[in-house]
Amino acid sequence: GLHVLPDGKIYFVAMGSTAGGAGEYRLNSDGTLDSAYVGDPSIAASSFKVSVDGAGRMVFFGSDLQGSYRFFRLSTSGSNDISFDPKARDFASVSVAARQPDGKYIVAGEFDRINNVNRQGIARISADGTIDASFDGGTGFSSPPREMVVQADGKLLAIGDFTTFDGATVSRLVRINGDGTRDTGFNVTITQSI
Repeated sequence: GLHVLPDGKIYFVAMGSTAGGAGEYRLNSDGTLDSAYVGDPSIAASSFKVSVDGAGRMVFFGSDLQGSYRFFRLSTSGSNDISFDPKARDFASVSVAARQPDGKYIVAGEFDRINNVNRQGIARISADGTIDASFDGGTGFSSPPREMVVQADGKLLAIGDFTTFDGATVSRLVRINGDGTRDTGFNVTITQSI
């Protein structure tokens, strides 16, 4: 999780804790620690896969002090934005997230439910934290992707060591339509591990 903001400040996540956070840092453009950013003490651990929304807030999967796994969105000062709660506590893990231009997030990992809705390892979460029911990846990936990128046309590229997506054989790289179905016109063969 490394992101450069439009104002030149730098977000990143590292092992260990900040004064009150779980390893989320913001630097000034000259590399000095940004003293206006203080990590939230209610966060015990954070994922290295971090996204930054259009308002400059970090969004990531992590755990709170009670050991509950969930998504967090931090304000630009580092405090936990409690209005953002996708109720993703049924996740086993989230390996990657991609932010769409409309502020929605596509997340992938090892999980089978979000907000009591069946989602097999891939889901789209609206900017307010609710699940987007119009996106359904079916049976998902045979193993979680390592990276995902949203294209300008809204389709999603996912790469990893998976060999199937929604029951169809794929070769470590798949393109997914805006509704969660596989783009059958995109076929790539990759034989090496990713």
